[in-house]
Amino acid sequence: MSRIETLIGEAILQDAQPVEIKGVGTLQVAHPSTATIIEVSKTIGNLPQLPTIRGKEEQALQYVLAHARDCGVIGDLAAVLILGKKGIRRRIKKPLSANSWKNNCIFRFFSRKVYVRSLLATALLEEYTPEQLEEIITTCLGLQQIGFFLNITTTLNEANLLRQTKNGTTASGQ
Repeated sequence: MSRIETLIGEAILQDAQPVEIKGVGTLQVAHPSTATIIEVSKTIGNLPQLPTIRGKEEQALQYVLAHARDCGVIGDLAAVLILGKKGIRRRIKKPLSANSWKNNCIFRFFSRKVYVRSLLATALLEEYTPEQLEEIITTCLGLQQIGFFLNITTTLNEANLLRQTKNGTTASGQ
């Protein structure tokens, strides 16, 4: 199989690719997809609007302590980048509750979809330092092929601007 066929097959199947992240190790990261970029954008939209502190670096400690409670979505962002859009909600086997033990203690399992995203986000926030989390996010963002997505959106936007309106002018007014 050629390289392009392999890449397309991996992208469609959403096989995870091993990515070496400095200070963290190797993580299995989902291949880039347009749906993942859109989900990342939605997640970033959930970050609070924080005031800038340029020129006031001596106040950085108070700034971080005042606003850190609102930034748990950073773990969600890292989880989306690692899992990809397809992987954030996955079917896994979970045991039934303890009071459902019957028939000589046979433990039954059921399969259901759970949001692995929140589980991974919590683990990332608890296990990694802020420096390591920043490295995870920037490395995974670099893999998302943002330039291609930007090219698609700008090309379509330009086509929309050149479209003629009902009165004969283009949307840009020419």
